[in-house]
This record gives sequence, C-alpha cells and structure tokens, in this order.
Amino acid sequence: KIAGVLASIRLGISGVGSAKRLALAFLVGYGPVLFTALSYGLPLAKFGAESGVVGGAVLVGIITLGQFTPGLPVGMGVYYFLCAWGARQLGASEPDAAALAALTHTANVIANLIVGAVSMVVRRDAIKDLLTLRRLRREAAARPESDLPPGVEAPARTGG
Repeated sequence: KIAGVLASIRLGISGVGSAKRLALAFLVGYGPVLFTALSYGLPLAKFGAESGVVGGAVLVGIITLGQFTPGLPVGMGVYYFLCAWGARQLGASEPDAAALAALTHTANVIANLIVGAVSMVVRRDAIKDLLTLRRLRREAAARPESDLPPGVEAPARTGG
C-alpha cells in the first residue's frame, strides 16, 4: 500500500513538473486562505479567546457559509452578525467581538479599494476607453440617429 501511495505521489508531481512547482502551487492556492484565517485568528488570540489563532479559520468558515445561504438577504448586517456571533462562540467578549466585526469589515473595504485603485492604474487605457465610450453614448443620445459616428449606436430612448 505504501508503494502505491508513493507511486501516486510521484505521478502527481510528474504531472506538475517538479516538487518545487507543486509547493509553489500550494502556496498560491492556500496562501490567501491561510492569510485570511490568520487575520481573523490574531485578533481572537489577542482578545484572549480560548480558540486562539486557530479560531480564525473557524470564523472564516462561519462567515463564508453564513453568507452563502440560499435565499438569505446577505449584506453588511449579516456579516457583522456572523462575525460577532462566531467570535463570541469562540470565546471573545461582546465588545471584542463587535470590534473584530467592525475592524475586519473596514480592513476588507480598504483592501478592495486598494485592489481597485491598482487595477485602474494598471488598466488605465481600458478605463479611458470606457469613459470615451460613455461620453460618445451620452452625446449620441442628444443627436438624431443619422448624425451618429460609425460604430456608435444610439441608446434606447425611454419615454417620459
């Protein structure tokens, strides 16, 4: 049985190319998840929760599964509830659980804004094209269809 397991591992590594590439794939795949779990677990440990750093992974699971519940109108309130409730279940006090929910939400918003800003800088040509198209469509709405430049469609006119 051990020989079969080792043969399977060797076959899997040969498909990836090398053990180094497999380790890199593991890091790329699990790194963000581990970092997220750590970002929830460190405050839990600092607050003195019995779960410590390991509770971060549990808290990420609670938040993720709670927000994917079909039919549940998820949003910021559900996030705050799940985060605070999960932190309380893992041993954080009420004020610490509320602080964890507020601070992690703020950190997520800031991180998303940073990613968006970097994306806008990297893809500035695409943003310029989008803004130009928007301006052309706005101008087209004010012109008769016969005056439109080639390739620009008139937006649907709504009655009113």
